[in-house]
Amino acid sequence: IIQNDAFSSVGMAVIQMASQMGGKTVDIVSNDIADIDTKLRLLTNLGGTVNVTDAYFGSHEYKSLVEGTEAKLLLVGDDVGVLADMARASGKDSTIVSYAGKSPSAEVAAFLKDEMKVYVTSFSIADWHKGCTVMDRAQMNANLATMVRTGHLTMFYEEHDLDDFDYALDQARESHSLRKVVLRMDFPDRLEEHDARDGKEYEVFETDVV
Repeated sequence: IIQNDAFSSVGMAVIQMASQMGGKTVDIVSNDIADIDTKLRLLTNLGGTVNVTDAYFGSHEYKSLVEGTEAKLLLVGDDVGVLADMARASGKDSTIVSYAGKSPSAEVAAFLKDEMKVYVTSFSIADWHKGCTVMDRAQMNANLATMVRTGHLTMFYEEHDLDDFDYALDQARESHSLRKVVLRMDFPDRLEEHDARDGKEYEVFETDVV
């Protein structure tokens, strides 16, 4: 699997699920992300096989690294503009799935299919929700919750009290955040305690395997 949005919640879940199923992933991330070396190491520890920046993807060094292997599935997140580069890296008879609500134009999809022999499709979680039953959604949520509880799926999140909403919103809007922000409704008054402590005391971000 090659995916170009590895730091999304979907991307990190794909890495872990593929690793548990014996699959291999090439995980591409933006070269502009802060602390990129630390975050690439995180993807390695989650089970990613080859973790590179978009500046490295497609280079001679990259091609040497993956020589002799062909990806059968490619996942494209927000940036559908990388379709051609990913198709060239995949080989014939592979499938590119575009998610995050974006799809290539009909002309681009036709070119990839006819000239590069790569099939292009899209998936929208919103459309899936519309077409599935309540039981389907409940089962999916139960499966994901079980994977998190048993340690088979890592989910990064941070909790904030509802009366600290403005600060929580700032954290949720932070660029390239790896975590989900959760608001607590049943909270004590901890604002004074919160403000008195250093922000680093609230951060748990371990990337090294012991």
